[in-house]
Amino acid sequence: MIPSSAIKQRFNTAMPENISPVQITADGLIVLRADAALMRDVGAQDPYAQWFVTEEGQRMASLALATDPVFAVFNLARYRWFSERLAKAAETFSQVVILGSGYDTRPLWMPPFNSGQCKVFTVDVTTTLSVRDDVLRSHGVTPPPWIVPVSCDLNSGNLRGALELKGFRPERPSFIMAEGLFYYLSVPTLMNLLTPVGIGLAPGSIFQFDFWADARVNRLNDQVFERRGIRMFKSFPLPQQKHELAAALKGLGYDRAEVTSLNEVARDYWPSSYRWPDESDWYLVAMSLGRNLL
Repeated sequence: MIPSSAIKQRFNTAMPENISPVQITADGLIVLRADAALMRDVGAQDPYAQWFVTEEGQRMASLALATDPVFAVFNLARYRWFSERLAKAAETFSQVVILGSGYDTRPLWMPPFNSGQCKVFTVDVTTTLSVRDDVLRSHGVTPPPWIVPVSCDLNSGNLRGALELKGFRPERPSFIMAEGLFYYLSVPTLMNLLTPVGIGLAPGSIFQFDFWADARVNRLNDQVFERRGIRMFKSFPLPQQKHELAAALKGLGYDRAEVTSLNEVARDYWPSSYRWPDESDWYLVAMSLGRNLL
C-alpha cells in the first residue's frame, strides 16, 4: 500500500510563490521518478532522475501532492505505460518524437535504443533542453548524435518546420508521444498536433498521449487558484467519452484509436491494496495510421 499521506511526508517542503506549467512538468515529476522505492513499487525505473532533483522541484512536488491525491501513483503509472510503448517503438520505428520532453532520459538508457538505429527528436523550450544536457554532461554523460534536441514553443505553431530543420523525415513512419503535455496547450495548438498533416505523419505512424477530462481540469484549476491565484490547466477540446473520442480521432484521419482509463492501468501496476477513486477522469490514448497499435 502506498498511502498519499506517506508520499506527501517525503516531500513536505515549503511551496513556491511562483509556478509555471514548465516547472510543474519538468521539476515536480522528476522528484517522483527519483524515488527508488516508488519506482520499484510501480515496476519502472529512471536511473538518471536523481541528477535533476532540486529544492524547487521538491516544492513543486509538494504543491502538486497537496492539490491532487493521485499525483504520485497516477503519474508513475502513466510513466510506466509510456515507457513500455517507447521501448517497443525503438525496435519498430526509425524516428521517434517526444513532445514536451522535459528531463526525459529514456532514449539514453533504454536497451532498445542502444543500436542508434532510431533517431529521437526531443521537443521542448530551449531552457529546458539546455538544462537537461548540461546536467547530463556534468555527470559524464554526453547525449549521442541520434538524440536530437528540437527547441520549439509548441504554441508557436511551427513544430513541423522545427522538426524538419533537425532532420525529421515526414514521409517516414514515426512514433509520436506527448506525456503530461496536453492540458497545458491551447485549443488551436492541440488540434494542429492531433491532425496528422499538422505534424506531418506518414502512413504507418503511431501517436500516443494522455489527457484530463473537464472534471479534473476544473477541480485542479480551482485548487491551484485558491492557493496561488492562477488557473494553469487547459480543457481538452474533443469528446471525452471513450467511444465518442475514438470516433472523433478517426474523423481527423486516424485508422485506429484506443482510449484507456489511467485508473485501470494504475490498478494493474500498483499494489492491489491501494485505495483508488471510483471514477476515471484521466485517459491514455493511442492512435495509428494504417497499422496496428503497439
